[in-house]
Amino acid sequence: MSVMASGKRKPDGVSCLILSLLSCALFGAGGVAPVYGQEAGAEQAKNPLTYSLELGLALGHYPDETGHSEFVSLSMSRPFKHLWRFFVSHDKRFGDSGMGFGASYSRYWSSGYNVSIGVSTGTSEALHPEYAVGVSAGKNVLSNLSLSLSYARWQSKDAAYSDAFMLGTIWYATDHWMIGSGARFDLSHPGEEWSRSGDLGITYFVYRQTYVEAGVTYADVAYLPSLIHGSAVMEYTATSYRVSFARFLNSKMGFSVRFDYSPFWDSEWLTVKFFRDW
Repeated sequence: MSVMASGKRKPDGVSCLILSLLSCALFGAGGVAPVYGQEAGAEQAKNPLTYSLELGLALGHYPDETGHSEFVSLSMSRPFKHLWRFFVSHDKRFGDSGMGFGASYSRYWSSGYNVSIGVSTGTSEALHPEYAVGVSAGKNVLSNLSLSLSYARWQSKDAAYSDAFMLGTIWYATDHWMIGSGARFDLSHPGEEWSRSGDLGITYFVYRQTYVEAGVTYADVAYLPSLIHGSAVMEYTATSYRVSFARFLNSKMGFSVRFDYSPFWDSEWLTVKFFRDW
């Protein structure tokens, strides 16, 4: 059975799970502050242990339904050494709600290698997993190009689970332009169905001042919506778009605004974040 992007359609429970998996950031859980740029190296290397607090609110709209998320995260980092991040969220959409919890750790080496691991869980029936775990390894292959390979396992509250394999690149094209791209492959169980997605984002930035990004994600999704024998495989393709703006108000604090739009789901999300470093 195929579902094509014609007319308005409200996501079902399994679609929401697949959509949330594919919409995860291709390069990890997402940091508190925007990317800094190449010239950050010498400056950050002098810094001692730093902390960053982020508060955020996301508001979404689907046909005949709204959703929202409130979240807070705390990061502790020592530049070019390691970064810890802890987050808590409250999420509500698709008739489901609950609290989400997660933590991640990243380690960096002067050779250009880095590794990360993250775990999360939550109390909702479908929005949050029973558990999710991800690992990532990256390398600066050139002075202005980095590559990363990632694996993630999402175990839902029932017997369904998904394995994700990701490849990401970040290219600093000039002193103020960055291009990020990635490919993701999800294998869902039961059914052993593959979903594929690709992402491209272009960012203009002035280090620790202003960041403007535009991006697009394309997903070719397939999954078995039921454990019942004989269920038809659901298949559809969907494209989503995003724009974001981040601004440091001073050397220690700032805000960001992001707008996501999906024509397939006829949905819009607005996310606002405030962050404070010390």
